[in-house]
Amino acid sequence: LQEDNNEIVLTSDLLYLLNEEWPDKPCTISSDETKRTLKNACTEIGEEGEFYATISMRAPLTFKNIKLGAWNIIANGHKLVMDEGIECISGYDGVQNAIRAIYGAANDTDVASSEIIIKSGTYGWIYGGSGNTGNVSGTAKVTMTNGTVYESLSGGGYDGTCGNTEVTITGGTAEFVFGAGFAGSVKGNVII
Repeated sequence: LQEDNNEIVLTSDLLYLLNEEWPDKPCTISSDETKRTLKNACTEIGEEGEFYATISMRAPLTFKNIKLGAWNIIANGHKLVMDEGIECISGYDGVQNAIRAIYGAANDTDVASSEIIIKSGTYGWIYGGSGNTGNVSGTAKVTMTNGTVYESLSGGGYDGTCGNTEVTITGGTAEFVFGAGFAGSVKGNVII
């Protein structure tokens, strides 16, 4: 592990603790030329090979050129960038090599805004808003330039309310795209 100017470079595979909130400060986590693995320390693997762990963010975070294992990522209103070279190694509901869901907002608390940028990787669902009753008072943004979303990409949340949503897709694939949320609402503008 090497840290320099808010960039953490993995020089070996690394396990993170189950359901811990991190990072403590804005950073980029990448790998050396070997493309190292970052996954949870959970020993309980589901029948379909799922990793039952969530990354809950405390600061802006970028992943780049890394093998990443997680069940969900909850950005809690912090900017999340899934940069180039992301290889997802977890799974969900029989789907292998995909992170189940990414949420831009917090599950049960309100945030001012959210931003998710997808440049690579494979995912089940991506929501600019929350996975539960958390709200985004301002704008929830989701940008996708590459990568794959097997289920749906939504500007809003699975639940909760967003002030506005912005969805920009210039590459990659998504089975379904929604400007608003799945069950959540948008009070203002929806821009796709």
